[in-house]
Amino acid sequence: EILRKEREKREENKEEMLKKERLRSWKRQGLNETEEEIEKIHERYVNTTHCDCCKIEFSLGRDINSKCMDHCHKTGKFRNILCKRCNNIRSHIDDRYLIVMKLMSM
Repeated sequence: EILRKEREKREENKEEMLKKERLRSWKRQGLNETEEEIEKIHERYVNTTHCDCCKIEFSLGRDINSKCMDHCHKTGKFRNILCKRCNNIRSHIDDRYLIVMKLMSM
């Protein structure tokens, strides 16, 4: 019984530590939201199972289908929960918006 309780406590602490590290990482990356909004974003991040863009199911590893918190690097505002592939495409489009628009109109 004692060992079971200790395992449960470690698991709870593990999740809390993952959350703290994730929030620190998001802030380092430039996420600029209130603490209340960041909590809501984290809750959405944890509960989202598929990419908001392509609808692919997220993988657990760090591969191209892993989960990303997408935000605008200019304003720091949250946008979506995306797979790594869609997040990378979005960043390329953001960086080269005028070129992308020109190519689409050709």
